[in-house]
Amino acid sequence: MTLNEFKAWLEGFEAGMSGNPPTAEQWAAIKAKLDTVKLAVAPVSPVSPRLDPFKAMYGVVGAADRP
Repeated sequence: MTLNEFKAWLEGFEAGMSGNPPTAEQWAAIKAKLDTVKLAVAPVSPVSPRLDPFKAMYGVVGAADRP
């Protein structure tokens, strides 16, 4: 289940509670459903130190960049 799907599920679950706080059993159901949520992680591309825009912009040279 995605985060958006969980949000939709929780909104429907809450609508069925008629404004009452959740019972212990309902909290258990919410927590169990939350355990099924898979968070999407964006892939990260490593930046080559030679292509680092901050080094180019600010002229930063570290020990690794020195001959």
